[in-house]
Amino acid sequence: MNTRKDKRTLLIEALGSKDHQKRIRRARRFEQLGGGGVLKKIERVILTPGIYLPYVFYAKSGLGGDRLFTTTLFWGRAIQIPLRDYDSLGLHMFGFAGGNEAELKLTKYFSKHLGPDDIFYDIGANCGFYTYLASELCREVHTFEPISILARAIEMNSRGYAGVTVNCAAISNATGKMDFYIGEFSGLSTLNAAVVKGRSPASGTFKKTAVPTITLDDYTATHTKPTVLKIDAEGAERDIIEGGRHFFTENAPTVAMEVWGEKGGGRISMEAVEELRKLGYQSYRLDSEGAPQKVDGDLSDGMTPTGGENFIFKKDGENIYEF
Repeated sequence: MNTRKDKRTLLIEALGSKDHQKRIRRARRFEQLGGGGVLKKIERVILTPGIYLPYVFYAKSGLGGDRLFTTTLFWGRAIQIPLRDYDSLGLHMFGFAGGNEAELKLTKYFSKHLGPDDIFYDIGANCGFYTYLASELCREVHTFEPISILARAIEMNSRGYAGVTVNCAAISNATGKMDFYIGEFSGLSTLNAAVVKGRSPASGTFKKTAVPTITLDDYTATHTKPTVLKIDAEGAERDIIEGGRHFFTENAPTVAMEVWGEKGGGRISMEAVEELRKLGYQSYRLDSEGAPQKVDGDLSDGMTPTGGENFIFKKDGENIYEF
């Protein structure tokens, strides 16, 4: 019988399998080749042709359009993804979100600690990896992704999984609409208006589009309240917390949130961290096995300037190892 316990065992065993370890080594190799310049591009083509060439073809050129491709997650679940999105490409190649160390640590943490009584909110789902992971283990999953092609793919891939609700919307500090910037020729990477206000969103061509928003306070007033939230919202994390101030005051969910390095938006990230700390949260860095280690101060310290890392936040008095 395929019970929740069986699924946890399957996930943990899959993370340690030879096939997955091979994927991880390939992911690390590709990550080391990051950065601009002609020489770096040549190295990527020579050393990882199966990774870089699809990215150039589908994401950079836009030739893939909105076409969906079948890929397999690290535990064997098949899903459909748009390879035009760079994060989806990483998922296709490596079987887990991003294909980098930060996401691998969070994957290990969730695989070991999510339980059948948990209500999981995936805020800023992108290609939906953590939605799929949580749907294997949790009672309910509520997903928030404002880019329609990604939200539609997540909804399609979640058919047959009871308890998954997909919202094509962004969690923010107000219920209504806000502007997002979507890359037209460089994949589907998004930059929240809160980040790009007053300056160009990024190099390349971006299309501004209005997306629906809802506050965490408004959403939890009519839906099951989360016990665990994953927040990865391209700099809008503080707005998300602000829009859920009543919820966070009255409840003590675990929060997994991305924090950027100094040059990647660390100041913006730390504003969100300080808001959580004011609400009684303590911060924890994940080690290589996904185990939380308490850390104070500026979380971007010790991080590569342009990098990002996922941290766990728990309220004082809450057991970090239990949900």
